[in-house]
Amino acid sequence: MAAAAVALAATAAMAPPPILRLAGFFPMRGAWPGGLSVRPAAEAAIADVNNDTTLLNQTELQLVAHDSACDGPTALTEGLAYHPTMNISSYEAPIVGILGPGCSPACESMSILANVWRYPTLSFSCTSPTLSNTADYPYFLRLSIPDFTVANVWLALVREFGWQRVGLINQAGELFDSTITAFTQYLMAAKVPYVQANETLRSDATPNDAARAVASLAAGGVRIILFACYEDVARSLFRALHAAGMYGQQYAFLTLGWLTEGWWAEAAGGDENVTEVAKYHFAVQKMTCGVTPTASCAAFRSRFASPDAYTHYGYDAVWAWARALDAAIRRGDERALLGGGRGGFADPDKSDLWWHLRNLTFEGVSGTIAFASNGDRAVDTVTLDVGNMQPDGNGGWTMRRVAIFDGVRLNFTCASCGRHYFAGRRTQPPRAMPSALGLLMRVTGADGRALDASWQAVTCAALLAVQHVNAGDGRVISDVATFQGSGFEMRPILGDTRSSTRDALQAYYSSLSGGAHAVVGPAMSRSSRAVGLFGDATTRVGFRTSVVPQLSYWSSDSSLSDNTTYPFFARSIYSNRQTATHLASSLTQVT
Repeated sequence: MAAAAVALAATAAMAPPPILRLAGFFPMRGAWPGGLSVRPAAEAAIADVNNDTTLLNQTELQLVAHDSACDGPTALTEGLAYHPTMNISSYEAPIVGILGPGCSPACESMSILANVWRYPTLSFSCTSPTLSNTADYPYFLRLSIPDFTVANVWLALVREFGWQRVGLINQAGELFDSTITAFTQYLMAAKVPYVQANETLRSDATPNDAARAVASLAAGGVRIILFACYEDVARSLFRALHAAGMYGQQYAFLTLGWLTEGWWAEAAGGDENVTEVAKYHFAVQKMTCGVTPTASCAAFRSRFASPDAYTHYGYDAVWAWARALDAAIRRGDERALLGGGRGGFADPDKSDLWWHLRNLTFEGVSGTIAFASNGDRAVDTVTLDVGNMQPDGNGGWTMRRVAIFDGVRLNFTCASCGRHYFAGRRTQPPRAMPSALGLLMRVTGADGRALDASWQAVTCAALLAVQHVNAGDGRVISDVATFQGSGFEMRPILGDTRSSTRDALQAYYSSLSGGAHAVVGPAMSRSSRAVGLFGDATTRVGFRTSVVPQLSYWSSDSSLSDNTTYPFFARSIYSNRQTATHLASSLTQVT
């Protein structure tokens, strides 16, 4: 026992190295140039750590920064310089570990090297679910959380805004596939129909690829579209939406929140068309600085030109490394400070530094820093927020926090949450699809020939009324002008009832299949009775879960006034009984 104590004391008394180096890999270009906001924060953290006299026992922490772009091959090329037998000749001192990379493909490639050389790797922004697999990525940790967690927030927003139909479009790759897969599972469980673009876009997608993907969503009639892609693909898709006229008050868009601030602007590769489509879109982001921003948070953000969530994560990642290295120095873990592959390790499957990182718990600028057993950031330490693109007050646009998600529910009333808006600065969400109106009209007779001009005029008048409502045109009925700018829209479903009950029922059924929320017609009373009985019966037995009201413009039979038999029937003309009553009253007054 005494010998062990002496050995421990000797180990703990080791002289700390004068310099410890981290290799930092930042995506300064490519599909997501997040390094532009992260690298300044990491360098600021290095300076702050070295100014903290309570850490590292006078050892200087240095960062050797590299541009790993946002792809695997570039990350591998940069990382090869750190082969343990090469790094003394390549750089002044060996590194002890890796900070970054920033994009998931780069993290996956870099981890191939880290696994062989046993370099602990701490990423500030990689979000692919694949990286949670400790068998394949045993030395990997991250401060971000897997992107499929965003699917929970998307579903909460769909429910909050009452959307009953959505469109999905994603870029190729596990990072995005997993997010869309999780979301479609949630949608199916919630019984919310969705339309998925018939084309999964690659990073080198052409404008024609984006146009085809958008066209497939247009064919599905969706107005609410969710995007899982890098910002370069997002810009291509938003240009395609603009070209197709699929934007404005009738649409709403949701994206992943880690796209860089101002990704839509010309300076980032966007243009005025991308900006126009993106206005008032929503993005699910990792929260920074908590629910109520503090003075210290504001002071931290004021140090950087364009801080985002990953500015905070990059800063905290350096501090996590500093604390882990400090723990190794205090414990006398000399082998942990020699760098990957340059000494033995207490555990043949993990480096000592990996364990020091894994067991950290401290308060950072992005919240509580703690890790799950697989190296992921502990989910309960991260709150997600919902950003909404709004005017910045200086002629530009920015993302503003409008809600937070605590893992269970959305909160639009948090202290730091502003008011959310939809396209056109409207406060009411657009409908997932236009209200469908079945028009059960007499277009042709039993012989299939067009009816006379009077019946044609009735059909034309019904279609014209729909157009006037959609346009808010009050020239015929002044009250219709109130619909202007409201975002309300009707989609007519024209059905030919001819002159038979069978044809009327067929037209009615076609309207229901087309998603009709209500029907106008039929004209003939016997057809109205059949439609009324059929609609009531199918609702009662559960064939339909919602009532479809019926408004006839011609059926006058008095039996249709029976609300028990025809509970959802109404008409815009008098019943025969009402007509007779008025006629009798008029004759009495005359006599």
